[in-house]
Amino acid sequence: MTEAIIKTLRNGCRDTRSKAVSVTSINMSFFLLGGFATDRNMFAPILYKALTFVLIDCYVNLELREELLKNFIQLFKEHQNIPINILCEPYLK
Repeated sequence: MTEAIIKTLRNGCRDTRSKAVSVTSINMSFFLLGGFATDRNMFAPILYKALTFVLIDCYVNLELREELLKNFIQLFKEHQNIPINILCEPYLK
């Protein structure tokens, strides 16, 4: 069930037809990831990697990129145990 939710949110983040769907999916994904990080849920790394690839895929879309980066910054401030290298490696390539 959790995998299906992650897949649906990931697809929503990439929805090119509706900015509202994309932004809402991004925000809900980060809300879910924050809860997963707090609980040390086994799906946290999967969602984190999915959001990293959404950032790479949506890099040319300034509004979505800003929304993603804003959420990543907030996530790292609130959960300092999350390794940043998972984000940096593909992002810097």
